Amino acid sequence: MEHFKKNLKLEENIALVLGGHINAYGIVRSLYGHCNIAIVADSNAMVSVSKLIDTFIPYNKNSSILKTINDFAKQNNSKKIILFATADWHLDEICQSNLEQNVLWTSHQFNTSFNSKINQYKLAKSAQVDCPETYSGTRKSIIENIKKIKDFTCVVKPESRDNRELTSKNYFRAKKFSCNSELISFLNSKSEDDSFLVSEVIEADPREVWSCLCICSEGKIIAYWTGRKLSQSPWQFGVFASSLAKWNKDVYESARRLVKEGNFTGIVQPEFKYCIKRNKYFLMEINFRYMMWHYAGKLAGVNIPYIDMLNATNQKLTCKLNNRKQTVTSKIYTYNTLHLVNVIKGDHIFKNLILFFRYFLNPFVIHASFCTRDWKPFLKNTFGRFKK
Repeated sequence: MEHFKKNLKLEENIALVLGGHINAYGIVRSLYGHCNIAIVADSNAMVSVSKLIDTFIPYNKNSSILKTINDFAKQNNSKKIILFATADWHLDEICQSNLEQNVLWTSHQFNTSFNSKINQYKLAKSAQVDCPETYSGTRKSIIENIKKIKDFTCVVKPESRDNRELTSKNYFRAKKFSCNSELISFLNSKSEDDSFLVSEVIEADPREVWSCLCICSEGKIIAYWTGRKLSQSPWQFGVFASSLAKWNKDVYESARRLVKEGNFTGIVQPEFKYCIKRNKYFLMEINFRYMMWHYAGKLAGVNIPYIDMLNATNQKLTCKLNNRKQTVTSKIYTYNTLHLVNVIKGDHIFKNLILFFRYFLNPFVIHASFCTRDWKPFLKNTFGRFKK
């Protein structure tokens, strides 16, 4: 655990982190020692057993997240409550809703229509940022459009990124098709009421997936870092399994244009894929909350959750605000369990085995689910992952 000088002005504040997965745990690790930390999450969440938090508030899908936040704020009305969101549905349910006066959240006025990837791609075109050719809508409308065009390699995903109501029977993250007839056959097997996104595949290795995590105010970037994935799960279209903070001017410039065009305030994280054949960066998505690998930036000296808290409480930003002048390679940040998950599923077995053993007990690697002073979340997360 790192050593740092406490900011006495923050000691009496409470960071209220929504969610209990890897991204929430990264926020907890980033803020530990700076302020009090409270978590709102499912009682089975890995963070529920963490020694680094002060308060755990159980939450289930039948509860109101807004009411939970406001009730906690009322109980702590003498303190400032700084909010941290880790899921799209947090934004959908809280943005522009009535929060208690002592709740501070820079993303409060966010327009949640931008959670839609179609709207993100419209924004990208306005900002002159490349994005994949994409179709969206119901099963019927997409099939009608697909029948009019030539065969193309595509990936189909559920239009909604909120998977709380999905069952194992109807859930899928992404499926790739090389011809239109295969895609149409798959769509015909789904419900008429389901909505989908069908996008052209941007062929690229996981190492060519780049991101820029920003704190913004009215279309201007205040703090940021850029970095890349090194692996993901599933290997071709998935969440991060390992990553690295690394400066990339092109990625930053594309992010800056998107933030300016959207006039965004709060957390903004555009993710891009670099296609070597076409020599272009393509926007894949924009997250407006903390993604799973945000802690990679802290390993390069840019502590975004801490800066977010300073910004929310109108304090002077005297810490490192970006990795633009990064010259030394930062440590790798890995959710190593997912390399084993890939192996079990037969997904690029050899590559994942090499990465798993390369990262295991490596002093130059930081593990997303494991902290030497806080090992219970690792056990809960690992056993929970392999029970599924």
